[in-house]
Amino acid sequence: MDKNYWNSYYQKHNSIAKPSSYAKSIINQLPEKCKFMELGCGNGRDSFYFASEGHSVFACDQSNIIINSLNEKNGDNPRFITADINQLNTKIENIFDVIYARFVLHALSKEEAQNALNWTFNHLESGGLFFSESRSIKDPIFGDGQQVESRIYKTDHQRRFLEKNEILNDLQNIGFVIDDVVEEQGLAVYKDSDPVVIRIVARKP
Repeated sequence: MDKNYWNSYYQKHNSIAKPSSYAKSIINQLPEKCKFMELGCGNGRDSFYFASEGHSVFACDQSNIIINSLNEKNGDNPRFITADINQLNTKIENIFDVIYARFVLHALSKEEAQNALNWTFNHLESGGLFFSESRSIKDPIFGDGQQVESRIYKTDHQRRFLEKNEILNDLQNIGFVIDDVVEEQGLAVYKDSDPVVIRIVARKP
C-alpha cells in the first residue's frame, strides 16, 4: 500500500465526485436498506452514493488526510474510519450485509489481499455479498513502469494486476460462492484511461 502517495494525492483531490460506474451498476443488486462497508473509500464518492440510496454505510481508507477531510464535511452516514487493510480486525468488528472494494485489491500485496478477503468473509452475514472491481493482467498498462515483483509494477504508484482464475480460486478456497464475474474493457472508462477490469460478485453461503 502506497500510503504516502495517497496522502499526497488526497491533499489535492479531496472534492466529492459523482459515483463510479461500478457503484451505479450494482445499486439494484443490494438488499434494501442494508448494512454496507466500503474498503478503500478514497474521496467517498461511492460511499455517499450508497448512503443516499438508503443504506447504512461504513467506509475506511488508509489515508488519514482524506478521512479527516470527509469527517469534516459529513454527518452520521456514511461513517468514515482511518484504517488500512492490516488494521481491520482491530478497528472494525461489525458484521455487514455487503462489503465493497473498488480498485482496492490490485493496490495490495498478495498477503494483504488474502487478509482482506479473509476479513471480508468473516464480517459478512450469511448470504452477504462481496463486490469487487480490480485491474486485470489484460489491462493495457500491465507491464508499464518498474517491475517490483511478478505482476506488480510501479509507475506513480504500485499496482498488482490480478489474474481472474487466481482471484476466483482465492475466494472459493475461503468459502465464497461466485455469483458473477466479468473481465472486460469499457466498464471503468475515465478520461483517456480504459482499463480491463475484473468485476466479481461473491456470496457467503
